[in-house]
Amino acid sequence: MAIPLEVQGLRKLRTYSLIGIISTIISLFLDVLFPFTTPFTAVPPGSPPGTIVRVFERLMNVILPFLIVGAILSIISLLFLRSGFKELVRAGRDLKTGLTGASIYLVAFVLLMIGVAVLFTSLVQVLPSISSNAPPPSPYLAPLVGGVLIVIIGAIAALVGVIMVIIGLYKVGSIYQDGLIKVGAILIIIPYLNIVAPFLLFFGLGNAIRKAETGFSPQTQNYPPPPPHPQYPPAPPQQGPAVYQVGVGTLDDSGVARLTLYSASPLTLSSAVLQTPTGPRQAISFSPRDLSPGYNNLEVQLGFISLPKGTYNLDLTFANGVLVRTFVTH
Repeated sequence: MAIPLEVQGLRKLRTYSLIGIISTIISLFLDVLFPFTTPFTAVPPGSPPGTIVRVFERLMNVILPFLIVGAILSIISLLFLRSGFKELVRAGRDLKTGLTGASIYLVAFVLLMIGVAVLFTSLVQVLPSISSNAPPPSPYLAPLVGGVLIVIIGAIAALVGVIMVIIGLYKVGSIYQDGLIKVGAILIIIPYLNIVAPFLLFFGLGNAIRKAETGFSPQTQNYPPPPPHPQYPPAPPQQGPAVYQVGVGTLDDSGVARLTLYSASPLTLSSAVLQTPTGPRQAISFSPRDLSPGYNNLEVQLGFISLPKGTYNLDLTFANGVLVRTFVTH
């Protein structure tokens, strides 16, 4: 059974929030663990010069595995975040800001990791000279400065990306009319309260998924609400199994219509006609031609067409004679 793009996108955003919950638990564990490392990392007065280096290495041995796991989880979560926004944009939702922000955030996070790795490597080489009050070796000064610059650039880019992601997630909450998503998006950037954000997003996105699976029609600010679905008399049994549209489809400027259909049993699509102000427009091709039981993501090629913004009827005729009127928004 094919899953609608809209549901796929929301599920990926929810996976992003789930990984955020796991990362939050790891961070809280580190906060609890860190005080217990003080006896092992304290430098007694009058210690020999090499003591600082040994203490630093001891501290890294404790914390580094958690930092590596946290970095891997962050990259995976950002990939899910970007992919989720991408699926929702393909489904016709106005979430390009979130998609762009997730892309910027992902690149910025990689830059931060590179900068931190360069700084860490340089500090390991410089610490012995610092602990002995000797000037640091000049070959390691340039990587140290370069690491700081990379971290600064990455931090600025990450801030821009996070703000755009927050805007995107807030729009998701507005589209699916869920307050938990809106509050969770805002809390992402607020210190201390941000530990609650992934939990709110997880439960809010769960509500949005249930709405999308039951045929909830999201409201957008760009287009007026579609006209009410015309009431057709029930088809007699000999006309074939039931098939209906889920949500509202989209029609882009290149003449490609995308929509989701639910079919109770296998059906074969024979034609698609778009009703325009200048007359009917016959589809050039459509995919898939054969519908499977369950959800089907249909793509109809109509060729380049210049139309004013609005909602249009797309009439689908099946091989068994059933005619289904669907709606697409341009």
